[in-house]
Amino acid sequence: HRLPIVAFNIDRKIVSSMYRNGTPDDTGTEEENVLPADRELDRPGYRQRLVSVLQHHPTGQKTAQENNDRFNGFLKAQALWDETMAESVAEYLDANPDLRMVVIAGRGHTHKATAIPPRVARRLPVKQAVVVNAEASDNADPDAADYLFFSPTITLPPAPLLGVMLKDTEDENGAEVADLSPQGQAQEAGIKKRDIIVAIDNEPIKDVEDVKIAMAFKEGSDSVRVRIIRPHALLADEELELEVDLKSKKSPHS
Repeated sequence: HRLPIVAFNIDRKIVSSMYRNGTPDDTGTEEENVLPADRELDRPGYRQRLVSVLQHHPTGQKTAQENNDRFNGFLKAQALWDETMAESVAEYLDANPDLRMVVIAGRGHTHKATAIPPRVARRLPVKQAVVVNAEASDNADPDAADYLFFSPTITLPPAPLLGVMLKDTEDENGAEVADLSPQGQAQEAGIKKRDIIVAIDNEPIKDVEDVKIAMAFKEGSDSVRVRIIRPHALLADEELELEVDLKSKKSPHS
């Protein structure tokens, strides 16, 4: 239908940095230039809602101070995330006053009292309605949404599984294998920790997101060709191309 699609998210690296550092003052000049100048990092009710969210995440053996620092970073990262998306929405609607906009985001970002909606309203007087998908067991929170809809649970076919856990490289020239999953076939194919994935089926890979995008289109494929760079401390780095079966390994009890 030729509907325009607007990307409105913040760079995930900025969110991750904010989560670790806990303050916008620790961002560099380049990052600061893309953050919204108008930002409300602790909107009333926002902290209380995020406390309940973070309580569902494991903390491990952390001190009270470490948990407090972790929460402050989480709070500011989430708030900047919401502010950036709200600014993107407001700027687009301000530039296109005759259009309507459907915003698709996770439920935590759509909370009508504390997330994107009030931050859009602070920038632009525009009519908004929040619609969320709900399970039958969910408690309907009138502060969270204007409308609920209930959809049946569906089962998707198994996703193609490469079987690696990845992290971005410092030079953004590939995705480094941080670990190998016992459920995938990457290890059997010869992939090792610290290998750098630089191409999948000849499609260049610059970072972890490129791997996710490449794999999203492999549904129905039996295998992929993965080109890797294997670093060596003393010898020259080695370039290999390996074929990886995408089927998940069967459990011995299945």
